[in-house]
Amino acid sequence: MEDYTTEEVKAKYPNLPIGGKLPNPLADLVSKGTITKAQQNAIDQALSQDKQKAIAIGLDEHKSNEEGLREALAGIVADGTITQKQADIIVNLFK
Repeated sequence: MEDYTTEEVKAKYPNLPIGGKLPNPLADLVSKGTITKAQQNAIDQALSQDKQKAIAIGLDEHKSNEEGLREALAGIVADGTITQKQADIIVNLFK
């Protein structure tokens, strides 16, 4: 792996944010009022746990991204943290 200067990265990838945070589609949903910050935190946690579980049992390659995302969100839909409509919006963000 080669090291690149900030200037080289900016020249090669002009749309990549340098020195700032990467875009977060869930944060955009919070700012639009589609979900709350607490819901974003629950979604982030559910996605992280699902990813860790998939890696641990080797299912990462067997599920589509959409299938894995729907599976990760199912628990927080079932417990009422988010609605199915909100889950569908989130799935569509990552298509």
